[in-house]
Amino acid sequence: MRCSCRHLLLVLSLALAAPALAQQEQQTFAIEGFTLGARVSAQDLERFDCTRSPWTGAARECRKEKEFKQVSAATSLFLDRSDRLQLLSQTFDKIPMTEKAAEEVIAAYSKRFDMEPRRIVKQLGPDRVIVAAWGNVELKEAGIQTRLATIQGRQPDDLLLMDLINNIEKSARDVLPLYVIEGSNGAVWTFYIRSGGPGWAMARIISRSDSARR
Repeated sequence: MRCSCRHLLLVLSLALAAPALAQQEQQTFAIEGFTLGARVSAQDLERFDCTRSPWTGAARECRKEKEFKQVSAATSLFLDRSDRLQLLSQTFDKIPMTEKAAEEVIAAYSKRFDMEPRRIVKQLGPDRVIVAAWGNVELKEAGIQTRLATIQGRQPDDLLLMDLINNIEKSARDVLPLYVIEGSNGAVWTFYIRSGGPGWAMARIISRSDSARR
């Protein structure tokens, strides 16, 4: 399948925003102009539909969806009771993804964040997944007890989980890679490069305290 990498980079770079500097000169992360720990204005939230958050580290989730030609995009803001951003997730679906395109997006973010990412690269059958993480977050493989609890619908409230197929329950059940996101003030991109079909990409920026739970 032929990919217009320039078009893909344009679509994904709509989310790019330069990192902000806190008063202590510590770097924080931003996507689509939303900065970790900053209060989201009522005017900005008018573009979103807000409901109670399924993640217990936030009071509510505000979500919006867009279409960019063939590509669909969904953005979720997870806010505390003061509407400060704790977690942002942004998913781009039906993307003609290639490894070259993924690397171009990673390079663009690395330039904006002014740091090189840590990577995880996995082959899932004919498909390939690339994960890039910046900042003070770590991805640690989930243990057997976490997997069992997730399969049984008892996903631990004190953990923030991610997988490589965007289906945590299936990953736990089928013994696919499953990770616990630890730390705070960071960004994680996942690129799913599907053989013979469109793939997807997902961005996260994360600000969570030790007591933040999903």
